[in-house]
Amino acid sequence: MIPHLRVATWNCNNAMAEDGSIFPLSKGGGAELVLAGVDMLAAQEVPFIAGKPPEDFIALLDGAGLKHVAQYVLSNAYNREPLVDSGLVLAARWPLAHVACHPFENPDLVAHVNESVWESHDKGYIVATLQVDGYSVSFTCTHLLPFVDFGVAIDSPPASASWNQLEIHAEKAASRSDIAVIAGDFNRNSSTLGPLTSAAPGLETRDSRDAVDAIFVSPGVLVGSVRTIPTRSDHHLLIGDFGCSSSTTTQ
Repeated sequence: MIPHLRVATWNCNNAMAEDGSIFPLSKGGGAELVLAGVDMLAAQEVPFIAGKPPEDFIALLDGAGLKHVAQYVLSNAYNREPLVDSGLVLAARWPLAHVACHPFENPDLVAHVNESVWESHDKGYIVATLQVDGYSVSFTCTHLLPFVDFGVAIDSPPASASWNQLEIHAEKAASRSDIAVIAGDFNRNSSTLGPLTSAAPGLETRDSRDAVDAIFVSPGVLVGSVRTIPTRSDHHLLIGDFGCSSSTTTQ
């Protein structure tokens, strides 16, 4: 049986709405309805309190049937109250095995934006392996720094360092699994990531910015519909439907 996968990626913005209010993640402006049909979710800027996601976020995942969860706490939540951290979450309908976390080097950038001082926060990725209808699936959630907002060019050494690490990871994921998926907030618009291709290059995922969120898939994965759903976060929920060709096998 050739599996069908519905994958979503969402930057929750630490549950902070654009008006500065904190919104319940279980009611993310329609996200709770859409996630009911999702098989795998990559979430970034998930708030963590005492090392755990909020209960309403866990309720959101449980309600959608995404009961297998792995997390990676990265840094403090820059836009929330003290003692609230921020990080990545992988959630899926199937068990997550061989979970691994990888940090990117923090270049310690500082920028002055709208009379505020921005400091670069720790970023990285979390990856896990799933078994779906006899296929091995490598699933990665990542978040890269918004280098352009710090006045750093995408092709500069600081920005290239983390991207190159992610490309190496993409090469390994594609060679070791039948299906490789890397999703998240890349803070850049790219059509390829190593051997992986973007499911919807150039698709705008924020009202105020270009395409920064993406879902990259390995060769042999068939891309169906890809769409965005506005939420109370400053990022849209990005959802893609994927299939696997009968010729796809682990190399």
